[in-house]
Amino acid sequence: PMDTAPDLGEHDVGAAVRRFPRVRFLITSAPLGVMEMVARHAPHQEHVSFDTSAVTGPLSDTIVQAYRLLGPERLLLGSHAPFKYPEVALLRLQFLNLEGDALRAVSGGNALRLVGRADG
Repeated sequence: PMDTAPDLGEHDVGAAVRRFPRVRFLITSAPLGVMEMVARHAPHQEHVSFDTSAVTGPLSDTIVQAYRLLGPERLLLGSHAPFKYPEVALLRLQFLNLEGDALRAVSGGNALRLVGRADG
């Protein structure tokens, strides 16, 4: 009940990305539609990353679509923890069948890179 701010829509997110091209953005809890709009229409896409917290699993195939759209460099594991079970996010990630560098990047490496800890 204390969270009364409205969610940002894809046009608001896209406008912010376009207005501040040198800022690194981590967009959390974004559905696939927001990811698609920003990835397709905003310049400087390399500065925009998304987490997986609002992406569904295998039945709708949106986790696979998000990965195809963003690649391993701009997708981060998101779980909504501590408010939701983090195991769900890990299961969602398993549907991508990632290995090696891609798995390390999405499951934690990208987050470390965004906060300046690329060395892990």
